[in-house]
Amino acid sequence: MNKYYSQQNQIIKKTMLLFVTLFLTVIMVSCKPKQDTGAIELINQAYEVLALEFQEGDTIDSVTGDFRLPLFVKEFPDVALLWSSGTETIIKPQGLFAVINRPQEDTSVDLTATLSYKKEARDKIFSINVSGYTDYEFTGYYESLSGLLMDEFTVELSSMIKTKGRATGTTAQVRQIDNYEGQNYNIYTGFEAYGNREHVWPQSHLGVIKDDLHNLRAANSQVNSTRGNKFFVDNPLGGSWKVIGNGFYPGEDHIGDVARIILYIYIRYELNIQLVGQLDLFLMWHEMDPVSPFEISRNNKIYAIQNNRNPFIDYPDLVDIMFNN
Repeated sequence: MNKYYSQQNQIIKKTMLLFVTLFLTVIMVSCKPKQDTGAIELINQAYEVLALEFQEGDTIDSVTGDFRLPLFVKEFPDVALLWSSGTETIIKPQGLFAVINRPQEDTSVDLTATLSYKKEARDKIFSINVSGYTDYEFTGYYESLSGLLMDEFTVELSSMIKTKGRATGTTAQVRQIDNYEGQNYNIYTGFEAYGNREHVWPQSHLGVIKDDLHNLRAANSQVNSTRGNKFFVDNPLGGSWKVIGNGFYPGEDHIGDVARIILYIYIRYELNIQLVGQLDLFLMWHEMDPVSPFEISRNNKIYAIQNNRNPFIDYPDLVDIMFNN
């Protein structure tokens, strides 16, 4: 009898335990938040069309400069976007832009867009390759630039331009440094007899700063006089030097020389570049007219006299780092 009741009790306990388990399972399932399938579908559609647009010349495999971050997907304005970076020291979302701080070597960074609508959300990850700012190994004169990230790099480069060496420029020195392979080479006109020395950044806009050899070039006296202190302007047709309105076009063979001199003087002496032309114009000229063997020779000779160099001649890529970024 007791054995019978004992078996019955066990059956009852097991039945009750099963009932409680089923009851709790039903409660848990009913309490679990239901997914909003409509919101999920909208997010998925936005996910598919969300894309990044980079500055001209950049792709997701090679990013060199800042780019815009969409705050929403145009076709799905109700879907919110929140951006985050896996490495903010290289890519940092700031409002409408992703600010790029180029490292020394190519680096892949995950930029995450969190798409959300109502209570649903989904992440989309963009793996972006940020191009290293240079393949150069900086040694000797430029050794202090080695291993620096972008912000530190530009500060150090600017300091180097401003503080290294001294400014000294006599007529005899200009004749010496602008003699290339036994011939005088004039700014604006090329190989011909020496006339006088030209202040590429006009002397009237320099104040007491007037003897830096980086700014002094041998010139044809008549052309130098014609140029005077006119600001530089472009000539879409190219060709030789020309007065255009109130401005002066240096000639297609000299625009790069002028650009690199102006950019150097602009940083070294912290002058107003609009006195001599537009920054964008000089950046364009730098790209259009690459560094010549004459400029390299001249830079080396100036270093022997003034103990400083124009880095935009030694490393043309530094123009992009200093100005376009």
